[in-house]
Amino acid sequence: MPPPGRPMVAAPNPTGLTAGQRHPVGQSGSAGQMVRVDEPVFAPAELVTDAPVPAAARAVVAFADDGDNAGETGIAGDVVAFVGASGGVGVSVISALASSHCAGEGMDCALVDGDFEGGGLDVLLGLENDKGLRFSTLNTPLGRVDGHALVAQLPRWHGIPVLASDPWNGAKPEWWETSAALAGLASVSDLVIVDAGRGRLLSQLPDAANMGKVVVAELSVLGLIRAKSLIAHFVSASGRDDGGGVLAVVGAEPRGTSHGRGVVDVGEASSFLGREVIGPLSADARRASDILEGLGIAGINRSERPVLNRLCARLAGDGGHGSGKSGRKGGGRT
Repeated sequence: MPPPGRPMVAAPNPTGLTAGQRHPVGQSGSAGQMVRVDEPVFAPAELVTDAPVPAAARAVVAFADDGDNAGETGIAGDVVAFVGASGGVGVSVISALASSHCAGEGMDCALVDGDFEGGGLDVLLGLENDKGLRFSTLNTPLGRVDGHALVAQLPRWHGIPVLASDPWNGAKPEWWETSAALAGLASVSDLVIVDAGRGRLLSQLPDAANMGKVVVAELSVLGLIRAKSLIAHFVSASGRDDGGGVLAVVGAEPRGTSHGRGVVDVGEASSFLGREVIGPLSADARRASDILEGLGIAGINRSERPVLNRLCARLAGDGGHGSGKSGRKGGGRT
């Protein structure tokens, strides 16, 4: 109900959603030196699938298409990008929780920071003082990365290798360097989860249209409109009738709401998007405080487990994972 003295919003509502209030909450180094391969002859932002590939980067494409892990879609078969339809919906936290839960279910997981403008996934997880490679110190000679060697040099969070982005220590990686890292990790992991933020990374990778995606949607009217637009973009970009590679939509409750006002029910959200919305995931004030104090993420809350169970089952089923190709299935955790 609206506050006393304030009428219910009567403006046209093309979405058909009926949240109690239609005003969503505001969005609120390691040692070593990287060796870079030759620069491409085109700007990464202008990259399209059939664009010419520089000679030094062709090894990335060949490496990604080589081996039994690649299949028909290169690295995409084992790499899933988590993308936020809105800013501030907790994509980084949800990516981390999903990797932890899937690892607990026996999948060999790796976690990658794909936000090259902001970065800092290691800081969020409390790993900023842990030794190990970051993107700024990643060595990709000839555009190739040995997956086992890379995993051995990464810091770990709850036993999960984490490749973080630290743009304050150097230039962001080129697209073929990122592809090489993802291909290397995919060759030794059952699942590579990429925290892709708002998805800018996906416009820079030639095989992104084939990559599995998890859309994190805010459970508000505005958040779901944005999610519908993002999913439509993925469908259009894929050029195929496969749902745009969207494996799941996760519903996150808006932060700072009072008594659930303005929150759209997951059932209604599923009806609006025309696909199941897995959720809801609620904001955790204590976890937010821990992150702000540099303590990282302690673990998964009991209330989050049913949602993460469904999400990881979806990733394992639709993504074709669970083969244990690395020979360490379930054994990488501490």
